[in-house]
Amino acid sequence: MHRVLFSLFDGKITVYTYSVCIVIGLLAGALVFRWLCKRLKMSDTSYDFYSFLAIFTVVVGFVAAYVFQDVYNVLAGRGSNIVKDMQALFAGEGFRMSGGITFMGGLLGGAVFFIICTLCCKDKKVRSEFPLLADIAAPVILVAHGFGRIGCFFGGCCYGKVTNSVFGINYPVNDVWQPRFPTQLYEAAFCFIAFGLMLLLIFKTDKRGFLIAIYAASYSVFRFLVEFLRDDYRGGADIGISPSQVQSIVLILVAAAYVCLKIFWWD
Repeated sequence: MHRVLFSLFDGKITVYTYSVCIVIGLLAGALVFRWLCKRLKMSDTSYDFYSFLAIFTVVVGFVAAYVFQDVYNVLAGRGSNIVKDMQALFAGEGFRMSGGITFMGGLLGGAVFFIICTLCCKDKKVRSEFPLLADIAAPVILVAHGFGRIGCFFGGCCYGKVTNSVFGINYPVNDVWQPRFPTQLYEAAFCFIAFGLMLLLIFKTDKRGFLIAIYAASYSVFRFLVEFLRDDYRGGADIGISPSQVQSIVLILVAAAYVCLKIFWWD
């Protein structure tokens, strides 16, 4: 763990490793998006629309990730961190997301916002290229998410259970160093491997619009399984599985429904 990357002016300015990884992930995603749009010959009109929309989607995604986690905290009986954060803001103590954020909530919230905005677009050219955009979105999300999970590893969140196996690494939780499953790095590895496979698939097929479903289903299966190795607080009601596992099941069903709609209606 290495939360602080560096500090300036006697600690008055602090740069956190997690924040830097998030920025690197967003920049990498933007570069991959630009490269794939050019390589796959997306129209300039669609590129401009989707690029502009992506900026707002990132913001909406972070807000959704914050809200979803707050719901988990309420269900777990910890109260609303949104209320606490707003009280701190109005008291002049500044604003911070004290309750944390959840990727699955941000992914779902951002996806719903993006799809609704696309459907509301009056330009038929933009709407007709949505399947191409959906394919491009899969590797873009994966590369950004991969760097984000590296940030989680350095930031001290999303850690795994204590283990004596060869798959564990010495990791501090509450200042106690123990060998734990590095679930953050497992997820980062999955994202980067899946990113490479998505790039291969996107250039090997002319059938557009299916990669996003493959991404959603494969990531959901992986996330459902890796949750059994997690040991950090994630909130939610006590139903035997974590909120992310519930969302993984929902996302798999949504991916299946999307494929059916695309085959039997859209195409």
